[in-house]
Amino acid sequence: MSNICPAERTLNLKPSAWQELNDAINKEKAINLGLGSSGFISTNHILKSLRRVADENVSPSLHQYARSQGHLRLVNALAKLYNQRFRHNACVSGEIPEDLREATFGADRCINPLTEIIISVGGVGALST
Repeated sequence: MSNICPAERTLNLKPSAWQELNDAINKEKAINLGLGSSGFISTNHILKSLRRVADENVSPSLHQYARSQGHLRLVNALAKLYNQRFRHNACVSGEIPEDLREATFGADRCINPLTEIIISVGGVGALST
């Protein structure tokens, strides 16, 4: 049986945001109620906050995780803001040449995440919904 080891490209990765968050929680001795029971009886201000969130008059959308692409209303608001501000204006800089358009934005565009970066003009591609 061969030795199984992680891909070389993963060996020098920085800690994920989750690892940093967990380290901060452990350092500050914070309570992460998202992980289940805290191991002790909660104080009154925590119980009041939990009751307020669970109230019938609170929107059920507050009780859901955001989708992996982000909270839909926030994504739409950012798309509207940045599309107006940064979209490609053909009147100012001219049309994007067909060969550049296909090479940069084409469906068959493959990049090597270790050696290539795509830099595009505007927020249309990044924030379109």
